[in-house]
Amino acid sequence: MLYSRKQCSRIQHQNKQKTSLFETKNLQNGIIDSRGIIWVTHWESGLEGYNPLTKKHYQIDVDKEDKSLNVVFTLLEDADGSLWLGTFGAGLQHVENPDSDKPTITKYVFNKNENSLSNNFITSMFNEGKNALWLGTNGGGLNRFDKKRKTFEHFTTDNGLRSNVVQAIVMDLDSNIWFSSNVISKLDTKEKTITHYDASDGVYSRYFTCHAQSNPDGTLYFGDDKGILTFNPKYIDNNKIAPIPELSAIRLFGKEINPREMHKDIVPFNKSITFSDTIELPFYLNSLSLEFASILQPNSKSVSYSFMMEGIDEQWIYTKYSERQAIYVSLPHGKYTFVVRASLGNNIWSKPRMLHIIISPPWWKMLWFRLTFVLFFTIAIASLIYFYTKNLKQRNIRLEQLVARRTDELQKNNTTLQEERIVVEMKNKQLNDVLQSKEKLINIIAHDFKGPLNGIFGFAQLIQNEKNKKRYDKIDELIDIISNSAKSLVGQMVALLDWTKSEDKNLQANPIEIHTKILVEDAISLVKTIADQKNISIELHNDCVFNSVVDPLMGSMVFRNILSNAIKYTHQGGTVTILIQESTEGVAISFVDNGIGMTKEKIDSLFSTDELQESTPGTDNETGTGFGLRMSKIFLDKNNGKLSITSAERQGTVVTITLPKGSKNILEEATSNTTEQNTTLAEQTVSRSKNIVLVVDDDKEVINIIKKTLEEYCDVIEAPNGKEGISIAMQVLPDVIISDIQMPGTTGIELCEYLKKNKKTAHIPLLMVSSFNDEETKNNAFSVGANDYIEKPFNAFQLLKKVEALLVLKQKISEKTRTDVAIELYPDMPDEYDNKLIQKVNAFVDSHINIEKLNVNFIAQELNISRTQLWRLYKSRTGETLGDYIKERKLQKAYALLLTQKYRISDIA
Repeated sequence: MLYSRKQCSRIQHQNKQKTSLFETKNLQNGIIDSRGIIWVTHWESGLEGYNPLTKKHYQIDVDKEDKSLNVVFTLLEDADGSLWLGTFGAGLQHVENPDSDKPTITKYVFNKNENSLSNNFITSMFNEGKNALWLGTNGGGLNRFDKKRKTFEHFTTDNGLRSNVVQAIVMDLDSNIWFSSNVISKLDTKEKTITHYDASDGVYSRYFTCHAQSNPDGTLYFGDDKGILTFNPKYIDNNKIAPIPELSAIRLFGKEINPREMHKDIVPFNKSITFSDTIELPFYLNSLSLEFASILQPNSKSVSYSFMMEGIDEQWIYTKYSERQAIYVSLPHGKYTFVVRASLGNNIWSKPRMLHIIISPPWWKMLWFRLTFVLFFTIAIASLIYFYTKNLKQRNIRLEQLVARRTDELQKNNTTLQEERIVVEMKNKQLNDVLQSKEKLINIIAHDFKGPLNGIFGFAQLIQNEKNKKRYDKIDELIDIISNSAKSLVGQMVALLDWTKSEDKNLQANPIEIHTKILVEDAISLVKTIADQKNISIELHNDCVFNSVVDPLMGSMVFRNILSNAIKYTHQGGTVTILIQESTEGVAISFVDNGIGMTKEKIDSLFSTDELQESTPGTDNETGTGFGLRMSKIFLDKNNGKLSITSAERQGTVVTITLPKGSKNILEEATSNTTEQNTTLAEQTVSRSKNIVLVVDDDKEVINIIKKTLEEYCDVIEAPNGKEGISIAMQVLPDVIISDIQMPGTTGIELCEYLKKNKKTAHIPLLMVSSFNDEETKNNAFSVGANDYIEKPFNAFQLLKKVEALLVLKQKISEKTRTDVAIELYPDMPDEYDNKLIQKVNAFVDSHINIEKLNVNFIAQELNISRTQLWRLYKSRTGETLGDYIKERKLQKAYALLLTQKYRISDIA
């Protein structure tokens, strides 16, 4: 029997046999809303309502499928008449128009989104008004629901709560939220700080119920195990004295270290950590944990702590009394300050306890080691220069003695034959020219090398002085200056070596057809660092489809010298443009800069005399040897090339190099416009009239498509199955084989494996075709030796280009087999040196084949070899790059492992 709030009369159920308005006695909570409807919650029966005026019943289930989640634990009515339901397992539910036949229900449940409800078990609710709804959860702490944004803000033990189980919620007159858990807590909604009240404050409750209330005078009421706990927040004294934190122990790699205790051959601490303000540890003892506690605090369980390591942590880390330690693993070397403070939960923190920690750097990062390395490098460079100069002087002495001896012989035989006299005079003149060149070299070395060497020596002394004065901030600047001087010396030495090569009268050029763009890009990569230092951009435009005929190493040196000069005489932020064009005389490569330019008189004097011209300083006062243009002219003459210069003062310079023209470049021709794509594959790849392509497929329509695609460029023969394909391949030996994978009888995989194992057909490139695009099918094809793979339906242009690439590959392999080109640009470096170096690199690749980072940069770094040197060596000796060789070795290794049948393809990959 219930009473109506409006009519104040008793209401009974219409069926007199029933003693209650509702069908269950398992009631949890209930309210009477603004419409006079009585709403009650049931355990496992959702929400039930009854209107005494209309005698109408309402039933709202929060979870119809799972009866155990159909529990409404708490509810309240909002200002708009809607209901908020706090369920025990189904989250928060908002019921709009609850008295309608189809009320609108919005559910808010826990998910991985940080703005979602923190827990689906809601124990209590408090309505702040239009803005927010406060929720207490059974395990998710305190939640604030923003009604406008539909987002949740969480307050848990990570934010300072004593427990994540919140029983009851109420708001005081200052809009602070008070809630019960295992203690009474206050949340300052403005400062977002939490203060706890426990037995030390007179709160002796063992547990709290899910009900709380407030009076207009500010008095708060909480249900607990003893009845009702009541207090007024304005009479609470919050001026607690914060406890004093202190460090109690320190552990290194998990082991507690006592004062004067030996650990890893050293004594880390001479006194207790409690009385230490600063500790210093070596770099290998950089994992530590610090334990702390409060002094003179009788009730230590109410103490909370916060700590941070300045230089590591960006904000305070909060912890409970039971977790009084801070752990830091693998601290980098440097200086740190550990700070810890304590509080009794009233947001009043103690004075912080600080500990300064110094982690010493390893010896290889010490200043003395760096200085020693720089000094050693400087001495090494100076020694090289010294021995080279000494050897040059001894060679001059020998030449002078030879000249004297030859002169005496000529004088004795002068009376015999006039023709011999003329020959002797000519040889004597040549020798004198050599002597003059060598003397010029000695003068250049003495002049250009003296400045950098004096700079290195002088600044090394300054470094020693700054070290003695302990002014370490100056040392890095001096080291940079020494480094620049050393780089200048290295540049001078490279130019000197190139000049000595160009002066060799017996030097022979070995011109071959080569892609001009590749040579130019190689030169750009060598000078890019210098250009970047002056913020100079280099632009390359290739409008020529023809190869040039030139010795690759000579051409690269010429391009590098011309490009270096363009950068040298161009101001900061300038531009150097390189144009590759076809001309009537061959392939023209123009280097255009917007630098300082030259007068006509200066251009005329560059090659008008056999004497070396003094180099003009660059825009950043860069020095030079004067060898560059002279050496370039000599190398171009040996390759039937030409060099021309057009310039005007302060208007930039154009240096044009013309090289003999070779055949069309296949890669460039393939990317030209469509009107040029009618050129046959025979003109691009091989010397015979047409290449033969064997197509093996059981689908006649696919064969016809391939024939239509290739018949303009190749002779296409066909086989309807794998067995006949093998037979035809053994008889005809086609240039390329295109085979389907899925065929009746002998499959494409079996065909490929058979042909690749047969010495007669192993060299033929094989392109596999399949409608399957999975990795296993591709791996099976490549594991038996397939060169390429294309899936059905395929693009005709892509098929054409893949066949073209295989023909080019076959041609290069054939050329490599027929020809063993040895470019002997350096007379003092025999073939045995290159072969040993290649063998060394190959052995290194084989021993590190399983390392993921195995690449050209890694090999160059580990073997202390220039990346450019490796590229040129492999390109000239093997016809392929080192990167291609690595890929081939990995495939060979994978193939060998597959043949053992002990590993899966995925394991090998």
